[in-house]
Amino acid sequence: VRNDNSSRFGKFIRVWFNNMGRMAGGDIEVYLLEKSRVTYQSPNERSYHIFYFMITHEIDLREECKLTENIYDYPLMSMGKVKVESIDDAEEMQIMDEAFDIL
Repeated sequence: VRNDNSSRFGKFIRVWFNNMGRMAGGDIEVYLLEKSRVTYQSPNERSYHIFYFMITHEIDLREECKLTENIYDYPLMSMGKVKVESIDDAEEMQIMDEAFDIL
């Protein structure tokens, strides 16, 4: 069984509490787990999901980042699998965009 949505990043979350036991702050450290995926993907893998999300984004992000709609214009992103049946890239990007709006 393959996890089509496995994370390529690790996160360490530190939460700080005050002397009353209430949350007073925190921070998140993000680190790259699979550095090899930046430059190479095996035939059954694809690179970082966010790139595929951005290619399908219809709310100005593709244009702002000067991306084309063709994933094959990006050899490092298209050497492996470019479509995963269980992931709707456009929908996932929409969800992510809405989450950023909330932040």
